[in-house]
Amino acid sequence: MHAEYAYDFAGRRTTKKVALKASLGNYPLCDSTTIYVNDSFEIRDGQPIKYVFAGSKRIARVTGSLDPGAERIQWLNLSSGWNLVAIAVSSNKGLSDVDGINKVYRWDPAVDNWQEISQTIPLAQGDILWLHLGGNVSLTLKGVYNEPDLSQNLQGGSYYAGGGLEEIPLEPPADGASAWFYNSSAGSWRPWIGGKLSFLSNAPKSLAAGQAMFVRTEGTAKIVYGKRSASILYYHKDHLASANMTTDNSGGIHSEECYYPFGGSRVELKKGPRI
Repeated sequence: MHAEYAYDFAGRRTTKKVALKASLGNYPLCDSTTIYVNDSFEIRDGQPIKYVFAGSKRIARVTGSLDPGAERIQWLNLSSGWNLVAIAVSSNKGLSDVDGINKVYRWDPAVDNWQEISQTIPLAQGDILWLHLGGNVSLTLKGVYNEPDLSQNLQGGSYYAGGGLEEIPLEPPADGASAWFYNSSAGSWRPWIGGKLSFLSNAPKSLAAGQAMFVRTEGTAKIVYGKRSASILYYHKDHLASANMTTDNSGGIHSEECYYPFGGSRVELKKGPRI
């Protein structure tokens, strides 16, 4: 793992970029970028995260929207070359304000193929795009946002995007299925394979905000992303004052993590949809 940090003139950390190494070879597995806006707000891999404090104690985080009618902003960090992205807001202006884009293709499930489009064409939430850029670009899109309810039946091979501004944890693919993630920094695909060939997998175990993936199945696969008005998670500490559990509004366990005595995750459990 390789991490790079950037600081402002006052010594406050502003960004963190992490490159993980795959189990096969030394090429990067994925890049993770976090932008620290202030103590209560950060953007982690395109996902806005707001933190709630009781005094100096962090007690909860909010990743959804508390105001369903408000416009939202989507952040995308794009690399030179090809980028596979998912649009999370509906924008009438499309990509007209973005410089440095050479080509734009939009996935059309009706014809099961890509269609080249103009930067000025309006974009809808859930659109999947191939973008070719001449250099690195930080892209912001402002538009109408709805909590996604984008369950899809996938047959053979198809592209899928969660369509939201929240990370979607994924369970391992079923036997005979695989999910493929495009790493724009490395210019290559990262597979997550189910069944006996799972040892060949080197993909992330979640779908980040603004990320799309290609899913291949032998039969029919279904990915379910439930509709939520807001995602509020509450932190719970263990006997050593480490936050090792998060729960939702109803008290149900969302994630739980156990650590080795000197750091590092020993067991991590997360709820998520299955491919």
